[in-house]
Amino acid sequence: MAKKRSKKVSSRKAPRKTERKIPFNIRYYIEEMFEPTIMYCGFSALVGVVGALHYGHAVALYGILAIIGVMLAQMSINLIDDYEDYTSGLDLDTVKTKFSGGSALIVDRKVEPRNVLLMGVVAFLIAATIGLYLISIYPILIPIVLIGAATILFYARFFSKVPYASEPLTAINFFLVAMGAYIAAGGPLMSAKLFAFAALAIGFQVGIAVVVNFLPDRDADRKHGRRNAIVMMSSNRGIALLYLVFEYVSFTLVTMGVLMRFIPLACLLILVTLPMIASVFKGMFEYKDPKSYEKTMATAALAEFAFIVLLAIGFIL
Repeated sequence: MAKKRSKKVSSRKAPRKTERKIPFNIRYYIEEMFEPTIMYCGFSALVGVVGALHYGHAVALYGILAIIGVMLAQMSINLIDDYEDYTSGLDLDTVKTKFSGGSALIVDRKVEPRNVLLMGVVAFLIAATIGLYLISIYPILIPIVLIGAATILFYARFFSKVPYASEPLTAINFFLVAMGAYIAAGGPLMSAKLFAFAALAIGFQVGIAVVVNFLPDRDADRKHGRRNAIVMMSSNRGIALLYLVFEYVSFTLVTMGVLMRFIPLACLLILVTLPMIASVFKGMFEYKDPKSYEKTMATAALAEFAFIVLLAIGFIL
């Protein structure tokens, strides 16, 4: 699962144990739970469901359960990561923007950190229950569910500290989100290798999209032991080129799939996002500071979301 740290604004220090208890406000907890990355995950699963329908068979109930399950899984990793980043002190060292810097709701003392962790655990347990149910119907889902569960539980504390692991892990998880939803919805296994072109494209698309939001947090991530590509690569030019390579692979997979008639011609609708990709590349190449970079992050988020939605539409048309 992908984790994009994406909330607003604060530079407060960690609360001391002697500070008064945080008043409960349901609005802040809802805002904390529903970060934008949940929609990316949900629509990636939707591509799997409509892909199953395109290739001849889909069970609506199982498809809906798969979408709900992966959205809860994404919610879980978001919440657990926000808790870990706050308690480790990482989010106290970041510059807050609309798309990066971690959860300001915790830093600003609007939500209780322990409650955030509790919500993450509950979301994980519900997602795991759905996963186990779907496994009982399609045992082939076992490795997909296990990889997702391991990512949720161990990403923030362990996997994020493995050099260059964050981006490939995100790509693998979003590939499995789409492919797992395809299988869970009853998609014909004989056609899974055809659908894999679209699922892999989603994986590469989201895997590199997280890099865009990691860039403003590079110094804080380095200080706290994170070893994503942004931290490991000192050159903004190199990072921008890495983004371009991943995007190239993502678009090439869809184009090849269409040319070989593995996926529908309408999937080429994704090409309308190319100008946005070029704009993001330019913004990363010229990165100077977090605030001036917000427009680039907004464009990247829109391009990523449009890519996934247009791919889903391509399978429906």
